[in-house]
Amino acid sequence: MGNETVEKIMRRNFPWVSPYTPLKELILRFRDSGCRALPVVDEDKLLGIVSLKDLYKAFFYTEQAFFAKMMRLYREDIECDIFDTPLTPEMAFLISAEDLMEFNPIRVSPDCEIKEAFRLINVHELSFLPVVEGEKLVGVVTPFDIMLYVLELKGVL
Repeated sequence: MGNETVEKIMRRNFPWVSPYTPLKELILRFRDSGCRALPVVDEDKLLGIVSLKDLYKAFFYTEQAFFAKMMRLYREDIECDIFDTPLTPEMAFLISAEDLMEFNPIRVSPDCEIKEAFRLINVHELSFLPVVEGEKLVGVVTPFDIMLYVLELKGVL
């Protein structure tokens, strides 16, 4: 009953972006997909995840913040006002998903038990959990996928 693997319930077709996806296209992808986070994939390899929270960083993307981030000194506790953003129209094409994404996300293999996937999603407050074979993204599991699985198991659906 509870030993099924994520391969049974994972979504094989899920929106994703490349690390080179410019900010403007990234914003449109979020709007059109309705997702709160998207995998960042290059040549089928999962590189990271970009979320709406990460997208918020673009509002404060300045040279100083860029260099601080590169030096791992970027402080996320600085209070900012999005209406006083240094964004310019050019930045829509200069900032990419790679600039904003979180690298090396938590991931599982297709043979991970659904219960463990649920635990990881809850503990780390994930919008989805990437499923990989080696480094290749083969699917994702969302909290909703797990909820549907449990409801079907219990005969509710």
